[in-house]
Amino acid sequence: MLIWLAVPVFIVAVAAEFVYLERHGKPYDYRDSATSIAAGLGYQLLNIPWALAELAIFASVSSLVPWHLEGWVAWAVALIGVDFAYYWFHRAHHEIRVFWSIHVVHHSSESFNLTTALRTPWLVVTSLPFLAPLALSGIDGKIIAASYAINLLYQFGIHTEVIDKLWAPIEFVFNTPSHHRVHHGSNTEYLDRNYGGVLIVWDRIFGSFEPEGERAIYGLTKNVNTYNIAKINAREIVAIWQDVKNAAKFSDKLGFLFRGPGWQPQPTRATSSTGGLGASPRLEPLKYASSRSDGEGTPLRNSTPSQATALCVSSGRRQHTTQARTPCRATTSIQMIQQRSEAQRGQWISEAE
Repeated sequence: MLIWLAVPVFIVAVAAEFVYLERHGKPYDYRDSATSIAAGLGYQLLNIPWALAELAIFASVSSLVPWHLEGWVAWAVALIGVDFAYYWFHRAHHEIRVFWSIHVVHHSSESFNLTTALRTPWLVVTSLPFLAPLALSGIDGKIIAASYAINLLYQFGIHTEVIDKLWAPIEFVFNTPSHHRVHHGSNTEYLDRNYGGVLIVWDRIFGSFEPEGERAIYGLTKNVNTYNIAKINAREIVAIWQDVKNAAKFSDKLGFLFRGPGWQPQPTRATSSTGGLGASPRLEPLKYASSRSDGEGTPLRNSTPSQATALCVSSGRRQHTTQARTPCRATTSIQMIQQRSEAQRGQWISEAE
């Protein structure tokens, strides 16, 4: 309900930003913004029945405990608790691929303005596991729901390039446009950073904070290249289905669902061609490629070490590429593995002689 009440504020704010950017030679991409607005409308319409179900679940969970919080204490606990829950909700939606397949919709825009905030996925149910435990504190479900709405409303305002860095104490405590530009950047050093909703202190505590440095390159490392919101919602889900269907082992199928978006099955154990030495010992495999598809539905699995030197595999938005923007830590890892393998092989040959 709070989100719908805020619609006039959204309209005024978007109009003001639109005029400002037009005057400064940075106009909106009309098709991109239309896609974002369509995504937001779809989300809100689908969320109406789900919000009612969520309230019923919160009430059921809170009835399990004999205590109840009321007044300002309930609101304080709810606002801080929801923000803490949102941090882990957001982080999980980057680090677990089945969740990322939903959240990727929000990161699919190559623009960063107030309409980008409206680009929300149509699968609306994944926040429940993170918010429901708050009801065990005895807080009324309506307060939890309202606190979550306030959290999302705050985040609308940080999707902008119009506002530069703010006063240092504010930047230290709160999520700001500067911090959130980092979060939406596809630059290697910005991937999977700054998950906070209202407060950025969670990122500082849990090691996921990155300050804004170079200009962010918005979007995905392999962009969707479509304004069709239905395709954007379905794209990564289809890619997961293809990976799961083609996986040889059941454990690999689970990996494609619940490991990071860049996860790949371990390569099969290599056998040595040197007579009498047998198979090489198992080394910890380097994950050369992302599990994402190439955009045509073909999983990118068989990267070579030379390709891997240009790939920084992230648990979030990094996808396969043969040209990295910055040097990749994978290069050093491959060299170390190759050197270790050669040293071990030389030792075995000496022992065999």
